[in-house]
Amino acid sequence: MIIKKCGIIVRDQSQKYLLVFGKKSGKWSFPKGHQEEGETEEDTALRELKEETGICFTRNDLEDRIRFKNNIYFNVTSSSSGDMMPIHIQDTNEILKTSWFSLPEMLELSKETINYGLKSWLNHMLANDHSIRHTKFVHPMDSLKSTFTGKPIGKYYPTSC
Repeated sequence: MIIKKCGIIVRDQSQKYLLVFGKKSGKWSFPKGHQEEGETEEDTALRELKEETGICFTRNDLEDRIRFKNNIYFNVTSSSSGDMMPIHIQDTNEILKTSWFSLPEMLELSKETINYGLKSWLNHMLANDHSIRHTKFVHPMDSLKSTFTGKPIGKYYPTSC
């Protein structure tokens, strides 16, 4: 059986993305986790976001879906600034810290400190976003399958958990 991980790529109104730093892995990633028996991909992603950051969105907030091997991510564009979204790490055994990063800031992170899903997403963005193509990025291009459109469908506010 293939183990699937599902997560959420949260982008705020200032074009910053929420990343979590894994305690055991020592790597930055998007909030994500393993799918439990009987759980949909959407429900897994929303649960993991809540457990790892305390932020809640609804299924209606999920915009589109992107796949990198066995990792599935959903995009959410928040109308709030990341600084205005209170972060409450609920799973302190897994997550050490969280932070908001712009694309250029993510590209400055050491390749040893970012996980496969984030590397794949950054490579995808470099290949498809003309505004950042000039940026040097040394990670090898990973094979990926994506339905990511690169443009937000809507803007959402986090809900109360």
